[in-house]
Amino acid sequence: MPKTNVYPPHTEADQATTRIEVCWHNGGAQIATTSLVNPTTIVPGEPAEPEWKSDSFVDLDRRGINTLIRALREARDKAYGRDE
Repeated sequence: MPKTNVYPPHTEADQATTRIEVCWHNGGAQIATTSLVNPTTIVPGEPAEPEWKSDSFVDLDRRGINTLIRALREARDKAYGRDE
């Protein structure tokens, strides 16, 4: 299942301890918050295969995805101003 990871602002992927995972397939999509199992064992800049665990997840259909997109756009516009 393809996925995209979204990391907190100002955080490199190899230094993050939390992230949002967005996965999709023909039947829908899933969004999850995930965190590192043992963040202290990861050394930034060194190759490692970190172990992530899902804290919570939500399955979304097309309507749910559209609602989430609208909510995120509204949040972005109110927090940072509208894109022109």
